[in-house]
This record gives sequence, C-alpha cells and structure tokens, in this order.
Amino acid sequence: MNKSTIAIILVSMLAVVNSQRIPPKLISIGLPCLVKAGISPFQLLPILQGNYTNLPILFGPIGCISDCISKGLGFVGNKNTFLEDKFVAVAERLLKPDLPPKLLELCRGQIGKENCKVTVYFFVCFITESAVVIFDT
Repeated sequence: MNKSTIAIILVSMLAVVNSQRIPPKLISIGLPCLVKAGISPFQLLPILQGNYTNLPILFGPIGCISDCISKGLGFVGNKNTFLEDKFVAVAERLLKPDLPPKLLELCRGQIGKENCKVTVYFFVCFITESAVVIFDT
C-alpha cells in the first residue's frame, strides 16, 4: 500500500477524531489497538491535537490497527473472516442506511484473508467510493 493511500485513510480517521464526534466505544477499542501495534500515547497525542508530523508512524502498522479495531467492533471474526452483516449494521448507524450495502457491494473484492490485511484495502475502497457516492448525489 502506498503512502498516499495510507494518508487518505488516516486523514479521514483524524477528521472524525478532530470533529470530537468519536464514540467512546471506538476510543476504548482503538487505543489498545494502537498500543498493540507499537504506537505510544506520546506519539499519538500530537496527531490527535492536529500536528500531523508524526503521521508516518502509523503507516507501517495501519493494516493491523484496522483489523484490530474491526475485530473490536465485531465485524472481523475468528480466522480473519469479514462479517458483512455485522459491518453493515454498524455502518448503517453512522451513514445513510442505504449507503453501506451499496459500498459493500462495490468494495467486497478488497476484503482480505491474511492477518493485518482483512480490512485495510476494503476501507480504502469504502472511503474512496463513499466520497464518490456522496459528492455525486
């Protein structure tokens, strides 16, 4: 995965964080995932405060962080299986209800099977396609 793709994912995630609309459940799941990936709170704090000079520290482990958070949210199961119905249920609470099934159909081919690669390419597709769908309507 190239650095610009990773930057798109991270900027999207940080936009949610900076909007201060990040659900407490996601924080409680995400922070341990970051620590597990080797990211210290001291490295993460400047990023959360809007200083993105430390952003490259997330480039290497982004796949593992993505899968870890996805497991915590319940849509990646044992043996790296992507649970589509659970993903749609979570995504429908965050987006227009008709959007997640459409985006899932468009991005299904990006779901991986290997550890740390189950969700990362899917989310790149999901974020990209959601922007296209939102701005085309």
